[in-house]
Amino acid sequence: MKKKLVVFLAAMMAVSCFKDGPTNSHQYNLFATFEYVNDYDIPAQFGEDSLYVNDITGLGVIWNDVAFLHKLSDDKKTAKGGFILSCLKGNVYKEGYEADPAKDLYRVNAPADSSRTYMVFVDAGAEDMMPAHDVEFFNDQYGTCLVAGCFVNVPVYVAFAASKEFKDGDALVLKATGLRDGKVTAEKSMELITCTEGKVVIPEMWKVFDLKELGDIQYVDFDVQSSNPKVPEVFCMDNFGARVSLEY
Repeated sequence: MKKKLVVFLAAMMAVSCFKDGPTNSHQYNLFATFEYVNDYDIPAQFGEDSLYVNDITGLGVIWNDVAFLHKLSDDKKTAKGGFILSCLKGNVYKEGYEADPAKDLYRVNAPADSSRTYMVFVDAGAEDMMPAHDVEFFNDQYGTCLVAGCFVNVPVYVAFAASKEFKDGDALVLKATGLRDGKVTAEKSMELITCTEGKVVIPEMWKVFDLKELGDIQYVDFDVQSSNPKVPEVFCMDNFGARVSLEY
């Protein structure tokens, strides 16, 4: 299933490509899989909790020329909000399973073999708990950055909480906002969990979040909205794709 989604996202990126520009331009696809290899020695730094944050700069996790940002505690050991890299094996929530918020808030609700590493975004709400922006492109001043999309899902603990707490009409909604030069380029939303006629619908596999309509951006900000305060405003992300065109 995930391979099919990868092909679909690659097709989205191809559609987003620019026409050939001047000879002093460079265009490339940026595809953040978060599958860090041993050359970077990142897996050894996850620690016992299987989570990784940037305790050097404290700003976020960098993939090539895009950063997935977080806000850390003063000692740079724990994240208050924003993106956290997780290597916890996925687990599909089933009724009767008592989820543990200490681990399952950062464990994707998907089969164990669906992804080795992925991002978990915690929407902490308050400004002092969150980075100024969530995703930042470093080369935006040299050209254009078109986001294609990404895969999204929910953590096991969010699935557990929604199955217990959601009533008819409740939902967990994810919104992405594109920004450039301090202005909003566009917004895109999708429902991650819904409840209709007493049935709570929870994703059990990664879903494509099409973000092409955000246009040429410098930042992408995410907002998770839960209609029930007992359901955490958290989502998982993988395979973030964009098309970048630079001019020299």
